[in-house]
Amino acid sequence: VSLWIGEQFAADLRTCFHKLVVKSASANKILGLFGQQFPMPQTGHEIGEGWDLKDSIVLIVSHSGGTFAPLAISNLMQSMTSHIFAVTSEWDTQIGKQLRQLNDLRGRVFSTEIGLRPAEPCSLSVAATHQMLTQILIYMASKIVANRELSIAAGSKIKRIDLAELERNNRLNVQALRAIAGSAEHHNIANELRVLGRHWAQHVLEIPRAWMLSALYIFITVVYGSAPMTSATKAGMQGRFFEEELIYLAKLLDAAVYVFLPQLMILLIRLMQQRPLLHRMTTRTVVIGDVPWVAQAAESFLSKLMACTYSATGLTVFSANPADHLVHRMTHRVVRGTLLAVGRPDGRLTALSTAEQSVCMAVSQASSIQSLGATCESVTIGHNPHSLPLTARAVFLEDARPRYLCEHLLSHHQTKLQGGSAVSILGAFQNLAAEDAQ
Repeated sequence: VSLWIGEQFAADLRTCFHKLVVKSASANKILGLFGQQFPMPQTGHEIGEGWDLKDSIVLIVSHSGGTFAPLAISNLMQSMTSHIFAVTSEWDTQIGKQLRQLNDLRGRVFSTEIGLRPAEPCSLSVAATHQMLTQILIYMASKIVANRELSIAAGSKIKRIDLAELERNNRLNVQALRAIAGSAEHHNIANELRVLGRHWAQHVLEIPRAWMLSALYIFITVVYGSAPMTSATKAGMQGRFFEEELIYLAKLLDAAVYVFLPQLMILLIRLMQQRPLLHRMTTRTVVIGDVPWVAQAAESFLSKLMACTYSATGLTVFSANPADHLVHRMTHRVVRGTLLAVGRPDGRLTALSTAEQSVCMAVSQASSIQSLGATCESVTIGHNPHSLPLTARAVFLEDARPRYLCEHLLSHHQTKLQGGSAVSILGAFQNLAAEDAQ
């Protein structure tokens, strides 16, 4: 997980300063290449023996600060550079102790200050690491932008006003997080997300519930000594014509009930809970679609949580980027009852309008694959208050930031800014660009 967050940090740093050479790589790949007598070829990756890491600035991201690969990297890189830093959960970790042995007074450890987290699924550690890397990015950018020579040398694409906006949004992000993760009594969004989570939990729990109901049915009928249809036929047809034939037919029906008892119980549960009846009666599959680091971290979190459950409540988890390869990787796997959760960019901003259109197109394509009139159960989460016609549900997050200039221009150009589809908003921006060109 730390690698995925580091990859996003490196991508953001390259976007801000395009002349800086910023690379992100797994510690295992670096060890395989530089830490072995015979280098391990990194097939399919840009890392090679031609990499010159002398006097480079190295940032090691490790929540625990005690994992084997980051510890080995901190030792290995000391022979190549003295500019080694680490992001860990505490100041006094094993990797921190190693870096403090370099005999200088500079602080080399950035602590997220969330303490020891022994639980395997990453939740708070991911959020804390992301926030720490955001603070590092803001600080680095402020120092580079303040120096004109450094700014030109680094190829800076951002200005002081951009940094001020980033800092403000970073502060307002705390307010937005309270609305998402706060108490359900005071925050409607938090309550809506929990209701959605409980609804999806019913999909997963239907199998053990059906198993328990089936076991109860078999236990009662075996102890009683007769199945319901057979007992009813004997009681109602006693002394009637074709009594033996009808009892035989009732036994056949009871046998069919025993054979299809799990399916019948699942249908009964779905009928009582008013959930779709035609979903496949098997282990559920959850597909998470978002930008790479968010989708991968959420997949890791959910899959690790479900690994601690009983076997009857198993869950298969995948992740993909809806703006890139979700269609190619996942749409051929869409079956009745697949659970698809996708994060939508805020297309009301010019920079994100095309991205939201791509995401909406991918979700619509996956949701249009039907069998027996049923399809996957897709949910979108985003800020633009517009529901896609083929999705089962949409969760709209509240805006904590002020409106930008493009939103003001859009509100003057069209009467319905709130709730506009991605296509209509993108078309409005294109019209604004055409008018400006004229």
